[in-house]
Amino acid sequence: MVFLSLPTEIDTWPFIGWAWREGKRVAVPRIEPSHGGDDGPLERRDMVAVALKPADVEGVAAHPAVRPGPLGILQVPDALPLDVSEIDVALVPCQAVDRSGNRLGKGGGFFDRFLARPDFRAQSIALAFHEQVLDQVPVTQFDRPVSMVVTDAEVLSFSPRPKPAPAARKSGDGGG
Repeated sequence: MVFLSLPTEIDTWPFIGWAWREGKRVAVPRIEPSHGGDDGPLERRDMVAVALKPADVEGVAAHPAVRPGPLGILQVPDALPLDVSEIDVALVPCQAVDRSGNRLGKGGGFFDRFLARPDFRAQSIALAFHEQVLDQVPVTQFDRPVSMVVTDAEVLSFSPRPKPAPAARKSGDGGG
């Protein structure tokens, strides 16, 4: 699975193109409506993985199936969710990441909840510019560290860590 990058993020289009050339199925994240079917509070919404079909276009935003979603995040609205257990690698975005694999997202907690799913077994890799790597970032009980951080200057790899038991989420707590 690979996030569909925004102009301020590491460009994921080369990864997507490489995967298609190698015959790989590319999954991308999509933020779902709340359980009531509306566009309710972000902390009550989940993220799923959906397939991104190959297209001969230049860049993520030019793909005919891609549309802006919540928080301006690019996603594919008209695709069925994929089985999370089939994902081998997940490339995840970050606003900042530390040298222990803790990342800061946009504040909705979508990736943290996704990485915490019991059926998620993939390696999670944060893609970042080297300026986004800090000694430490704030961490809550809802945050899930990544397995690896890849920047334009270095690669940081971390030992596998057991998943903690899911914490009860308080109303209004979006996680990280």
